[in-house]
Amino acid sequence: MILTPLTIREKIQRFQGWKILDGKLTKEFRFANFPTAIVFVNKLVDPAEEMNHHPEIRVAYDRVEIKLFTHTEGGLTEKDLKLLEEIEALA
Repeated sequence: MILTPLTIREKIQRFQGWKILDGKLTKEFRFANFPTAIVFVNKLVDPAEEMNHHPEIRVAYDRVEIKLFTHTEGGLTEKDLKLLEEIEALA
């Protein structure tokens, strides 16, 4: 079930830096350097595979941009919020 923007905002307010951009939950993480950024990205593989829910990931040197969206539903769902929590726990 697709969540309303209000519901999403309420649920993500305890996590800093997440925004809704173009209908996707988005956050840019910054790291000390490129290797550290890649270590973070590699940590995301297992939770994403276990959930069968894969984020959009863009790496630019010391920055990692994550975008979450449930393509099968055409919007943001509880799956996105659950993966967001997993990502935050690994950051």
